[in-house]
Amino acid sequence: MPTQRLIYTNENGESVEFSPFSVYASNIATDVVGLGDVSAQINTVSTIGQDGSTWVSTVIQSRDITIKGFIKTRDFGLQGGYRRRLNHVLNPKFKGTLTYIFGDISRKISCYAEKAPTYGSENRYYKKFTVDLVCPDPYWYDAESETESSALSGWEDTLVFPLPAYDEELDHESPEANQEWPIVFGARLANAIYTLKNEGDAEGGMTIIFSASSTVRNPKILNVESGEYFRVLWTLNAGDTITVNTTYGEKKVLLNDTTNIFRYVDSGSTFLQMSVGDNLFQVSSDDGAYSLDVYIEFASRYLGV
Repeated sequence: MPTQRLIYTNENGESVEFSPFSVYASNIATDVVGLGDVSAQINTVSTIGQDGSTWVSTVIQSRDITIKGFIKTRDFGLQGGYRRRLNHVLNPKFKGTLTYIFGDISRKISCYAEKAPTYGSENRYYKKFTVDLVCPDPYWYDAESETESSALSGWEDTLVFPLPAYDEELDHESPEANQEWPIVFGARLANAIYTLKNEGDAEGGMTIIFSASSTVRNPKILNVESGEYFRVLWTLNAGDTITVNTTYGEKKVLLNDTTNIFRYVDSGSTFLQMSVGDNLFQVSSDDGAYSLDVYIEFASRYLGV
């Protein structure tokens, strides 16, 4: 039967594991709080004479996680070494990542140690510990695949020419081969609508990559359902890319991953978000649309493990 495990890794790559079989023994089901439950702040307004209030927004609060357990050794000398190791890895100065593993489920969350681990009085054999973590971003992410990538461009097959196989030894077409070599002529899809699915529990930002194989002027991506769009007033040459990050607190618009062209964003643009469920997008440009490839990368966000 699978066992629930938690692995904390600091920004220096140093790790400790919490599980029933680890030296830092912890029963994840009973000794850990905060993996699934998270608080929300409901914002409302009310006016004179109004009964109750009117909902404005809901904001998910930072997540607090508490891990309790004991150092699984009866040797007091070894206990001291394991204690120093736990203090070193969970240094509050370092950012960390907590990874939850249970069978096929593997998710991670960024966090900080709220303080150094605390230790209770020893029982007859073992030393107890408590680890308090705070996660400013309250969402869990898939641990194995950081992002999902989708291409918003393609070609449509239109015509096929079958050709008989060619026998090099006889220097003529081989009637025995009965094989066909199809040469497919295709047309670039124009004004196509692409569906991307966010299987997480909350909307989130994405990375949009505009890539040009020839001259493209003012690339644009449209959310078909909301009518919101993102457009860059810039002309790309062959081989150029524009990378757009729409994540809150991380917004950027870079040409060829180096030059900041944020000021060339169309004033009517919205930093598009990936809503929960299906999202419909359409790609266009003022000129050179057939030379424009667009890729979207995003990571689903989960409220719990």
